[in-house]
Amino acid sequence: MHACERRSVTCRCGVQLKAAYGNFRSAFTIVALILLAALAFTAAPAAAADCASLASMSLKDTTIASAAIVPASGMIPEYCRVLGSIHNLAHSTILFEVSLPTAKWNGKYFVAGGGGYNGVIPRLTQALAEGYAAAGSDTGHEASNTNWAFNNLDAQNNYAYLATHVVTLIGKQILRNFYSQHERRSYFVGCSNGGKMALAEVQRYPDDFDAAISGDPVIDRTRLMMQYAWNSQALAAAPNHKGATEYYGELMVERGDMVGAKRMLAKLDKLCTFGCAEADELRRWVEARGQPAP
Repeated sequence: MHACERRSVTCRCGVQLKAAYGNFRSAFTIVALILLAALAFTAAPAAAADCASLASMSLKDTTIASAAIVPASGMIPEYCRVLGSIHNLAHSTILFEVSLPTAKWNGKYFVAGGGGYNGVIPRLTQALAEGYAAAGSDTGHEASNTNWAFNNLDAQNNYAYLATHVVTLIGKQILRNFYSQHERRSYFVGCSNGGKMALAEVQRYPDDFDAAISGDPVIDRTRLMMQYAWNSQALAAAPNHKGATEYYGELMVERGDMVGAKRMLAKLDKLCTFGCAEADELRRWVEARGQPAP
């Protein structure tokens, strides 16, 4: 096989680069057109009145509670914060937030997943700081209600997959109304339960996003619950068992319960006066989630 055939991509790129260098004016024109196209996708600054008007939008099964400008603070630009609820199923109400930069939108849409059993709207500040229009929800139940899933198939279905899809579409409608244009790209990002949400989205609703990041997805819920039971039994028989304490803490990390995981780590630190492999490993798990370990 010819060397160029073995490195077909490299060779083709080399030919293209050679041609570009031979015709610099054409290349400059192309770059200028690309830059102009990028500028065309930048939304014009939106006024406070544009934000307030979102409260009167008529959306399927949706009530918008408020739409107000939030002033810039530190790295977070000024944005329009829309809060509302979606009543897509009779026995489950989704609380959601859509936040829209007023002057520094990058043309993209970001939906955040939630950890553990959700029940709260995830923070969207990082996405806003990077110029995204962002959305998130409690997936159809509030964390204060610990019995939300008991005999409630609607709440179970919203949590399992449906709420993310519904909020994604509602968020796109609000975004397009606010900016008077469509998003260039849309992304989903989630970890642990949020990773499960990402997988459910791409499998059930592949047209919702251009890409999705699924971090440490909880995809075998039955196995996870059995692990909780096994470790609970081990700790009941031997409360100071270092291995069971480590594994229980790691399960809490997978579940998104970082408070519980740090509690297990603090327990290990007391058990291991001079340090131990179990504490080191659980500390690595905690820090891998961007959490400062005690």
